[in-house]
Amino acid sequence: MSDNIQIISNTFEYDKNGNVLKIKEPIIHSLNKDETLLKDFPAYENVKNRKNVLLLGDTVDDVGMVEGFDYDHLIKIGFLNDKVEQGLPEYKKFFDIIITGDGRMDAVNKLMDKIYG
Repeated sequence: MSDNIQIISNTFEYDKNGNVLKIKEPIIHSLNKDETLLKDFPAYENVKNRKNVLLLGDTVDDVGMVEGFDYDHLIKIGFLNDKVEQGLPEYKKFFDIIITGDGRMDAVNKLMDKIYG
């Protein structure tokens, strides 16, 4: 990991045996992953002025994660794991790159190598 990468995700509360007790608030889901929710996370201060976005999502609703952000460049990568033939036409409308069938992160890694390499 690099200091310029911020990961914002759900966090869980566990019991002493490692079993999940609950998801800590706020719960992040595909319909609230935009700037309004992210303002409540410490990482927001680190990302609010960035102008390049690499968006990774596994539903077309995930494209909304950039709503409220001011960006210059956006690359959207969609992960289409199930019902590929049925979902592909819709994914093509929203994503620049589509990884199918629970694919590996090789395409994302190659893209990052080209950007930073």
